[in-house]
Amino acid sequence: MDEVRRFLRYTLPGLATVILFMIALSLTEGCFVRRLFFDKDSSQNIGLVLTLFLGSGALGYLFANIYFSLYWSC
Repeated sequence: MDEVRRFLRYTLPGLATVILFMIALSLTEGCFVRRLFFDKDSSQNIGLVLTLFLGSGALGYLFANIYFSLYWSC
């Protein structure tokens, strides 16, 4: 159970950031997001989604480390 909590602790902040960034980008630059996802074939889309997921995990890991270093320094 500890591994699931660690995975969620590191992945969810980054995933939420990427999702909110994509929503904001689609509201401001809708043509760019449509071109990014729909003008490629499915193999490139799977690679893009996998890259975004791994990148969000790395971003979440960075956010979690910054948060916990600030939390424990006080």
